Amino acid sequence: MSKRPNVQLMILLATHGLWAFLITLWNDFFAFLPIYFYMVGIFAILPATRLDFPRGFTCAVLSGCFLDAAFPTPFGFHACLLAIACVALRAIDEETLISRRRMPVVAALIINFIFFTSLHAWFTFQTPQGGEILHGRACIDLICSEVLLVIAFPWLIDLHKAFLNLAGMEKAIIQNSAS
Repeated sequence: MSKRPNVQLMILLATHGLWAFLITLWNDFFAFLPIYFYMVGIFAILPATRLDFPRGFTCAVLSGCFLDAAFPTPFGFHACLLAIACVALRAIDEETLISRRRMPVVAALIINFIFFTSLHAWFTFQTPQGGEILHGRACIDLICSEVLLVIAFPWLIDLHKAFLNLAGMEKAIIQNSAS
């Protein structure tokens, strides 16, 4: 745990705010295809693994509010589900399962799948006569979102570490290019 946990919370919120902004830009750019990228699973991992429970829970709820404002979803959808995911991840992380090398990506993929299917079910119940269009497109959106999540997850971790380095909370690792 850091000496300045509130600063780390603010840095993580800034990372999540920037990431939510970039996802909305990405979706606007690819709107002509039409592919909709939904990568919310990323927002649950860092608060559960990098912060203590009260700050991680707060970060998950506030990040969910960012996402509720950025995506065409019912308000409170992401905030509630990210809070539940944070509690579940903290319970799992007590066994240090998430801390293993590949487990954060797998956990993000599972959370993303659960969020995506629950949001798709909500949209299907809202428009029952147009559900056939949603089902065909949902499969492509889910596959593209999961692939992009695997590609973008290491970049988000590096972005968070860069923000921590900028705030002086983590020392930068300098690699020697001569060796």
